[in-house]
Amino acid sequence: FQIRVSPIISPTPQCRESHQDEINPASFLLKDHANKTRSMMQYSLAGKMMMTLTLVMLCVSLAVATLNYQFTSRELSRQQLRQATTLLELAAQSLSEPLASGNQAQIEKLLNELLRAPDVNGLTVRDSRTQRSTSVSQKNAANVSFRLNTQVMHHGQALAMLDIEFNNQALRTTLKTVLLQNLAVTAVLLLATLGTVWLLTRRHILRPVKEVSLCLAQIARGEADLSKRLDASCPDEIGELAGNFNLVLERLSNLIADVGLVSSALDQH
Repeated sequence: FQIRVSPIISPTPQCRESHQDEINPASFLLKDHANKTRSMMQYSLAGKMMMTLTLVMLCVSLAVATLNYQFTSRELSRQQLRQATTLLELAAQSLSEPLASGNQAQIEKLLNELLRAPDVNGLTVRDSRTQRSTSVSQKNAANVSFRLNTQVMHHGQALAMLDIEFNNQALRTTLKTVLLQNLAVTAVLLLATLGTVWLLTRRHILRPVKEVSLCLAQIARGEADLSKRLDASCPDEIGELAGNFNLVLERLSNLIADVGLVSSALDQH
């Protein structure tokens, strides 16, 4: 009898890898997950530029809004303090005559009129001679922000001590309005800038780069038209890229033509 020995053919690396994937399904799942993750991480050029520009503009907008808020708050606080000081001086001058004559009804009337002024929580007059205090205050007053006091003088004599309590409710309302306006303006500017950059990038950068990429893909597949040339009229980096790509196509076309001539000459011989 005869024994026939068949040669053992070693598998190729591709077959070995696919066979290992079939044996080990975990490695196949890991590779599939890695490919999906890699494809998800490959953002387009426009997406990267828009994300970077958005983050930069948001940081700048927040910094500008914060500085503007702080500056506006300081200016409004100084303005409120100046107005409060002026009101205190006018109130002391108005109360000097009623205090000198001891007209209690006139004193209360003046205090109620002064209470109508904005940002005023309450007023208190303490007579230095009789130690009598007269106070008026708002029913639903906001929290006291600061107090100012001064002496009520009449012909060089101190008659009483005037104490006025102020709140910053109007200041907070104004700052809130300013903050909302700043946010609205910032949002509009951000959207306008991002839209403009997106259109310019898509027209002047992405479209020429995509044409170069498409031509290279056609060359790799062997389907390229070597007589085709890209527009290199733009005097910038994209135009330079298109011009260099046209030079590569021209040299490649000449090289293929020379190879064809040599091949024809060898066939004739």
